[in-house]
Amino acid sequence: MHSAALKVLARHHVKATFCVLGVHAQALPQLVRQAHDEGHTIASHAMDHAGLDELSETDIRAKLEPASSILANITGQRPTLLGPPMGRSNDQVKLSLVISGWSSCRSPLTPGISRDLACRSS
Repeated sequence: MHSAALKVLARHHVKATFCVLGVHAQALPQLVRQAHDEGHTIASHAMDHAGLDELSETDIRAKLEPASSILANITGQRPTLLGPPMGRSNDQVKLSLVISGWSSCRSPLTPGISRDLACRSS
């Protein structure tokens, strides 16, 4: 997410879903807040870019919860969508998300299908 991208989206009246790393949200909270305030969906991309598919359920939650709290503190809403880092997932990641009440944004996307639609259909 970049302020120039937000300007282009606003100019064309387009809403997007941004999958944000917790470490980036910490560094640029004003940009996350701006995107949220402009009506874009803020999804988590976990705390850092570690492959969740290589982690235990406990470690997956340890990557999700801090990022979720950071994003909630910035936007006032806890994210319920996750864009798994590098698009990598497995049954353990999917189970952890279901147990925690999350949905997954799959990646890469089929050309012509918006990320927002892909998130809803996961």
